[in-house]
Amino acid sequence: MLELLLLTAGGTFAYHVWATICEGGFSQCFTRGGDLTILKYLALGLLRPFTLFPQFIFEVLGAKAWNFVWTPWIMALSSILSWLAVFALAKIIGKKIITPWLSSNLPQTHKFLRSQDWKITLLTRTIPFVPFDVLSLCYGLLDFRWKATLLATLVTTIPESYIIYYSTRTEGALFKDIVFSMIILNVFYCIPGLIWEYRSRRKGGGLWIRLNAMWSELLFEVKTNNDIVKRQNFTGDKVPILLLYGFFSSRRSLSVIERHLKAKGYEVLSFNLGGLLGVFFTRGIIETAHFIDFKIKKQFEKYDFSKIQIVAHSKGGLVALWWLLRLGGYRYCDRVITMGTPYKGTKLTWLLLITPIGFLWRDMWQMRPGSRMLKVLSESYIPEGVKIFCFYSGKDRVSSGIDGIFNTKNVSGQIVPVAMHHISHFEYLHKRDVADEIAKLLGPPEVIQRQSNHQDRVQNES
Repeated sequence: MLELLLLTAGGTFAYHVWATICEGGFSQCFTRGGDLTILKYLALGLLRPFTLFPQFIFEVLGAKAWNFVWTPWIMALSSILSWLAVFALAKIIGKKIITPWLSSNLPQTHKFLRSQDWKITLLTRTIPFVPFDVLSLCYGLLDFRWKATLLATLVTTIPESYIIYYSTRTEGALFKDIVFSMIILNVFYCIPGLIWEYRSRRKGGGLWIRLNAMWSELLFEVKTNNDIVKRQNFTGDKVPILLLYGFFSSRRSLSVIERHLKAKGYEVLSFNLGGLLGVFFTRGIIETAHFIDFKIKKQFEKYDFSKIQIVAHSKGGLVALWWLLRLGGYRYCDRVITMGTPYKGTKLTWLLLITPIGFLWRDMWQMRPGSRMLKVLSESYIPEGVKIFCFYSGKDRVSSGIDGIFNTKNVSGQIVPVAMHHISHFEYLHKRDVADEIAKLLGPPEVIQRQSNHQDRVQNES
């Protein structure tokens, strides 16, 4: 219901803004083109994406306003300004968050996107049904290069402006004429594109080769994370360390910390937390906490131990604390280390919640500032003997500064903040000094003191 309200409010806002701009009602934009000057049209092109007004309708409005000489070029320039407004803001976010995530989780995909950005832009811009601003947002978030994206957008926007201009002056169906013209334009672009791709492949760097490498990487992630791999050095003789990864990450994201801890003699566990493709963690936080509760108890039965410690990154820290404090996990775990966990939520969730993504991923709502789940978690009682170490950093753009420190009223020295101000959100995953600090806080690998029999353990748990 909240997602529907957000989308309805956005659509209503756009309608009223443009009904005002058209002076005389929304329908005036299609009959007379409104009372537009060139300067006003360009200024509106810069602001249009933030009013959620469709690019296609805006171009139709412009096509009705002026003559053959100026109209297509003014429309094209306005489109570039719209692209610039969205792309520049998205690129800032992409450099801070998306690029580090891709480098840590899908390096081949990152190489594919960076090396083939102009081809991807050229291909996607010629698809009539994909919103212009959505594509501009994706290009920025994926950190496409300025020059490559601008040139590819120009190459497609100028012919498209002429097509729309002529289509508005014919007696046929406007939308049908534009789609048909764009299909012909796509065929025209394909011929030189195929020639260029052939030359690139001969040099070993074409789009198809990079795409195959990316696809192989994704298949590897799916297979590795969904198969159960028995660790040869896991004996169950020491208290295991459970690793929990963050939003849209996979088990591979914590591989550096895992290798470091294993080298120091720890026995390490990690579970596939599920989500998109069964790999990238997008499941709900409370749902996942119940899942790891089940998995941990299965490990207890298999290896005959009754204690565990947890190291978690980002969203994984919320899962760990919900299990620890709300599901009784404190009976088996007295130490949790979290890194960059958004205990007060993260404003970045709103970037996805104003899109239909909010219909799909419940965790986005759970991690928004002020969510009910976060309030319930902050009111939880921390049992005596439990310690929570919170790595936080002012350089972290997801959970900035003290937002990465768990805060509850019922606590007495059991929450230990650990300042790591030289570390960004995704650098927690591969910086050696972070792994060293984790090992220091965990202390020497703890040998399990086994119960004499199963009944003693059941009695102690009760």
